[in-house]
Amino acid sequence: MMHKLALVHSLWKWLGKLLLLELFARGTPSSPHGCPAACICASDLLSCVNQNLQQVPAALPPTAVTLDLSHNNLSHLHSHWLAALPRLQTLRINHNQIERLTARVFHNATYLKHLDLSSNMITSIREHFFEHLVNLEEILLYNNKITPQIGRA
Repeated sequence: MMHKLALVHSLWKWLGKLLLLELFARGTPSSPHGCPAACICASDLLSCVNQNLQQVPAALPPTAVTLDLSHNNLSHLHSHWLAALPRLQTLRINHNQIERLTARVFHNATYLKHLDLSSNMITSIREHFFEHLVNLEEILLYNNKITPQIGRA
């Protein structure tokens, strides 16, 4: 009898921990730094993949180290939009509808190491778009519509 009671107690403790983990992963909508409804948050990973998003969700958790917005319908990114993500190291915005980048689109993303902008509709890239990305190790731009800007500043 004691063995069954101990087993039931252990099972309830395990289920309680699992429930807490699930609640943490989802975040709370009322929390200022909760997980956006269209996303999945787990620790420092924020995944908003394939949600038909037309704009970046507001109030992203500032603890995110990885943000995946791939396979959506994002057409533009606002200047300074990464200011709320001071720890961001990996950003995936591939497979969207982005046509152009604004001058300060990656401003404040000083810790960014990996940037994937592949499979969008980007037509031109200016050198100054990436000048603040001092830790950038990898940038993926393949499968865009980028044309050479020879002789232009």
